[in-house]
Amino acid sequence: MIKNTFYIIFNLIYQLGSFFFFLYTNTYLNEALVPKRLMWKDNKARTDSVGLGGVVTIKTVALFVEAAVLIILIYFVNKLILSDTEGVDRRNAIANRTAKINIILSLCFIAILIWGSFRGFLW
Repeated sequence: MIKNTFYIIFNLIYQLGSFFFFLYTNTYLNEALVPKRLMWKDNKARTDSVGLGGVVTIKTVALFVEAAVLIILIYFVNKLILSDTEGVDRRNAIANRTAKINIILSLCFIAILIWGSFRGFLW
């Protein structure tokens, strides 16, 4: 019982932490991946479809890669947490279900993050 409570609390903390991680990386770190020619033209921010489309694509792909790495990492941590409390089939079922929930929540947050950042709500 205590192990399951720890598992739930750990995954909730992970989910909150991953949201802030995605927000931070999208705002500060992923900017370094975007070539300057897609962001600026004649010392002004590009607002044409080529500039914005390139920036959105690069930042979205970077967020997907970051989400995949985090989800794989938490999947194996979850299997370790559950290793001595459940049978193999039950452990795999719980870890797989949790991974699916993490994927859905991460994709939803990435969609909100990309939409919000290019609508001007997140900077």
